[in-house]
Amino acid sequence: MHIYNKYNNMTSIIFNINQIDKIDYSEITQTGPDDLQYSIFLDPGDFPYQKTYVTWTGMTEPSFVSSIIGTEGPYNEDQLLEILEDREWLLIVE
Repeated sequence: MHIYNKYNNMTSIIFNINQIDKIDYSEITQTGPDDLQYSIFLDPGDFPYQKTYVTWTGMTEPSFVSSIIGTEGPYNEDQLLEILEDREWLLIVE
């Protein structure tokens, strides 16, 4: 699948963290699990729904993406930044 963003060359998908074992880090900008950003828990029971995202550059979708179940996107950079402003992605530090 080829994806072209006229605004920039970055594309991302969001998905449940139970799918991170399918990531091939050689195909994305993140270098490993420690480089991923995770959504925060809104309630104690939210763990199964915690999400992360991966980002790649270029016009070709990474091969592993088709094996991930329940993806959201693809999103360009502006779309992803808007999503990340939601409270489930914000970490409040006191």
